[in-house]
Amino acid sequence: MKIINFIGYSGSSKTYFITKTIKLLREKYNMESAVIKNIHKHQIDEEGKDTSLFAEAGSNYTVAKNIYDESTIFIKKNISIKNLIEWMELGPFKIDIVFTEGFRSLKAPTVLCVRNIEEIEEQLNSNVKMVLSQIVLSQDEMERINLKTPIINIKEDFDHFLKIFNIK
Repeated sequence: MKIINFIGYSGSSKTYFITKTIKLLREKYNMESAVIKNIHKHQIDEEGKDTSLFAEAGSNYTVAKNIYDESTIFIKKNISIKNLIEWMELGPFKIDIVFTEGFRSLKAPTVLCVRNIEEIEEQLNSNVKMVLSQIVLSQDEMERINLKTPIINIKEDFDHFLKIFNIK
């Protein structure tokens, strides 16, 4: 099971890229995927609602299913991203690739999503294997920020993405 992490500020197209990639991998290669998102600013469920009440009562995890046959799993344990990934790998569903979003300290191949050159300089780390952006940098700009990582546009360079992360 492959793990690909996505980092970037809000509005940098992380979710757009992940959703496009999920669709393309399913259509072209029949690959199954999962996503683990790190939510920094708000809760998924409101305090006092059913899933919150179950957690307060001591439930280790709660599965919520809605009228559209969509399910959400709420885990009450203090569980690391590493353990979540292992849990998915051992779970009942075949998963070929897990996309994680917003885990800056995760030691996994990472895509940095940016809106401008300053965001590259601020967020680049040793895990970043690719920069996803709608901006085009000149050779001088890439040298100035010492960027050796490829910058791609998912619409035009999906095959390049697959090659960088050794997918299919």
